Amino acid sequence: MSYTQGPWKYRRNANGSLDFFGEDGGRVILSNARLMNQEANAQLIAAAPNMLDALTRLLAQCDRLRLTGQAITSAEKFAAEVIREANGGKE
Repeated sequence: MSYTQGPWKYRRNANGSLDFFGEDGGRVILSNARLMNQEANAQLIAAAPNMLDALTRLLAQCDRLRLTGQAITSAEKFAAEVIREANGGKE
């Protein structure tokens, strides 16, 4: 599964709904979106690719810094689960 790389941006269109674009502004990801709490949800959706990247980097850093025999934390397990989910069930 592949998604449009971030960062994403959004803007309100003429009919008041939202359009989401890839970084170059030319590739439409989602058009005419009507969301509850539009502005807050739009900001979260637009930030999703960067949050996934940050979470992936943080988990990799945890792996590099883990001491021999040190257990994986519940937060790391949750992060790995979220990353898999975002990648369509794949690592």
